[in-house]
Amino acid sequence: MNEKKSNGFAALILSVVVALVAVFGVKFAGGTAALSEETPGGGSEGGFTAGTYTATEDGFNGDVTVTITFGDDGTITDVVIDGPGETPEFGGNAITELQASILENQAVPTDVVSGASVTSGAVIAAAQSCFDQAAGAAAGSSAGGTYTATEKGYGGDVTVTMTVDGEGTITDVVIEGPDETPGIGAAAIEQIQADILENQAVPTDVVSGATYSSNAAIAAAQSCLDQAAAGGGNAGGAAGGQTYTATEKGYGGDVTVTMTIADDGTITDVVIEGPDETPGIGAAAIEQIQVDILENQAVPTDVVSGATYSSNAAIAAAQSCLDQAAGN
Repeated sequence: MNEKKSNGFAALILSVVVALVAVFGVKFAGGTAALSEETPGGGSEGGFTAGTYTATEDGFNGDVTVTITFGDDGTITDVVIDGPGETPEFGGNAITELQASILENQAVPTDVVSGASVTSGAVIAAAQSCFDQAAGAAAGSSAGGTYTATEKGYGGDVTVTMTVDGEGTITDVVIEGPDETPGIGAAAIEQIQADILENQAVPTDVVSGATYSSNAAIAAAQSCLDQAAAGGGNAGGAAGGQTYTATEKGYGGDVTVTMTIADDGTITDVVIEGPDETPGIGAAAIEQIQVDILENQAVPTDVVSGATYSSNAAIAAAQSCLDQAAGN
């Protein structure tokens, strides 16, 4: 190609780039497309507080830890995912792919990587937890107050009372489970209470040997944080008694979750529709997740065996409803 043709080709490319910038408002920084303030989920409008957030979930062969850093403008500037026990050619590849996806799309992936569903699910759940922490911290600046939530434990009710100051810092946590087994469930409650104060976050892992008590304490604590993130004032008010809807792609088609949340933050109704999901498999998974959400007052993090795509769609859409309610 001679110099005149080369210069002409370069000018053509430059004109295309300029046109794209003019039409779509795409900004380029450091060689990668940076989200503008008008981009949903990005920039200062994304509602994320600058900082580094970490969460851990059980993968296929051990812990999978996601660490996400949000910049001052609310965009994701770094993602590190560690899963040292995952199989290199399956889980390891999934981790690499999902890590790149989070950075590129500035969002938590909703689809698992084929052949590594368990590892993918762990990454997705941990990444969502990081997003929730960042969004909760942002909302917490105007959500000082004391919040309470109750869940069913092994022996009876487990109640969490959490105080959050005007900066979103958890200043006090009291977890009561008078009917939990001494030395087992009761000990788990004490440990979780200490962990929340120390780490300023709700743990994602249960205490060994006390699954029911742990899950109750974790779910109730998360509910308190959700109330605080919504700026509900003293004793809750997470969503003002409203109905929220979100849709995700399942195995056969759209999966839609419609969730109603009362003034005290309680999930009062959940309807999950996936008319194109496989009867007895995806459809059964949807029914199970619908029951789980109402019963546990929280979105499950584990997919239903044999129905990964349907489960992930229902879980992602349900989480979106909670995020809407929390104002994230």
